[in-house]
Amino acid sequence: MEPTLLKGDHIWVRRSAYGIKNPLTDRFLLKFRGPQRGDVIVFRYPDHQNVYYVKRVIGLPGDTIQYKDGTLYINQQKIRHDEIQVEASTMQDHCVARLSETSAKIIPQYLKPFPYSPKFEQRLPKLETLPSGHQYLIQRQHILQNNNDFTITVPNESYFVMGDNRDRSQDSRQNELVLRKDITGRASSIWLSLNQEPLRCHSPFSKKGSKVFRWYRFDRDIN
Repeated sequence: MEPTLLKGDHIWVRRSAYGIKNPLTDRFLLKFRGPQRGDVIVFRYPDHQNVYYVKRVIGLPGDTIQYKDGTLYINQQKIRHDEIQVEASTMQDHCVARLSETSAKIIPQYLKPFPYSPKFEQRLPKLETLPSGHQYLIQRQHILQNNNDFTITVPNESYFVMGDNRDRSQDSRQNELVLRKDITGRASSIWLSLNQEPLRCHSPFSKKGSKVFRWYRFDRDIN
């Protein structure tokens, strides 16, 4: 799910976001409105019940999802992508990216600061915009891109999900669609972020910063 979620992020999950389940049977006692496009959900695939996945909802029941020549379409509408130019890390905080002037203007405030990694030279970060106007960050790889074409219509009580790290994600392109009954909840925010990069992050307690915590990600909403 990079760059939305990074290795070392610990997240809150709203287990009652889509309904209330019986803790013994995992069946819904009360259903609320189902996941919406753009939601980041936690779930289990039918054949991987012991593993929790975190992915973004792209297709709702009844949607036709198409991937053609590396371009995503929802109900025949082309999904907009804006490229993000990462220049370097900031001088004040080496965990935060310094963006080009154009990229800094188009990224919504709720997606800032943009995380920096030395590996970003191998990646192509983009701002994806759904028909609803919901915007979030994804990334592609410079090489070995997953551009396999497909078309699928999402059946009832099912959801088509994709990872934000589009070329390094096990999602509905390779696995089954996500059944509503297998959804655990909605990922809401990051409560702790442990630094996994050889970088020093800004620390409110030390002028030298921290190699342990990404302070700027604490209490960050997951969009």
